[in-house]
Amino acid sequence: MNSLVTFDFDGDAVRTMTEDGEPLFNGRDVCRCLGLETPQRAFDRIPDEEKGVRSTHTLGGEQAMVWLYESGLYRLIFESRKPEAERFKRWVFHDVLPAIRRTGSYSRRRLDPVELGAALAVVREARRVHGVEAARSVWADLGLPEVPDPIPVEEGADPGAFLSAVQAFIAECTDARPFARVQATVLHEAYQRWAADEHAPALTITMFGRLMRRAGHLKVQASCIFYLGLQLRADARGPDRSPFAEGMRTQPLPFIVPKEGG
Repeated sequence: MNSLVTFDFDGDAVRTMTEDGEPLFNGRDVCRCLGLETPQRAFDRIPDEEKGVRSTHTLGGEQAMVWLYESGLYRLIFESRKPEAERFKRWVFHDVLPAIRRTGSYSRRRLDPVELGAALAVVREARRVHGVEAARSVWADLGLPEVPDPIPVEEGADPGAFLSAVQAFIAECTDARPFARVQATVLHEAYQRWAADEHAPALTITMFGRLMRRAGHLKVQASCIFYLGLQLRADARGPDRSPFAEGMRTQPLPFIVPKEGG
């Protein structure tokens, strides 16, 4: 563990340190900067792998304090609705992390499966709250690998035509809702009905899933696969389909690592 390094955010001290090459941020300092008045309640929402308790020297002597790894720090930032959260995020990204990296004590390393899952959860929360561009920025700042656009289609097919069809279906048959979700199978069935009416390409559920991913739509695995942020319009539902049956409850979802593939 390296010695403490203190940064200043609008007059408030933010203590940091590195441990095994990873930066840690003092939890109470972060909560103060974000305007969170009950730090313990905020800490309780952070998974154990994204935080840790360390003995910390203070004016009153050694104290056990909560310290946040990067993923835990980002989780607090993106869960906060306080106006200072956006300024604090930019300050961390543009001032603090570059300064830590310049010291040579902080370098990227390959994430293990648990850390990767935590990182992906933070990216998903960033996308849900702040949109695709914010999620891309967080992805890069977390050191996740660059993702090419490798989605193949059947030999001889025009990938643009397939993607355009899916995008047209989403635009015509769904509404964007921050806390909505729709089952992947239900959405695919709706696409098949729409495609038959519009003489658009019929797609397997696997190909449909790949194109949805290519179009930037996030999915998670719960009791089944859901697409987040989409609500199927009433006129696009099949017979005897209610919003509840289609899995479109407008409530926050748990942090679940997205399932790979279609």
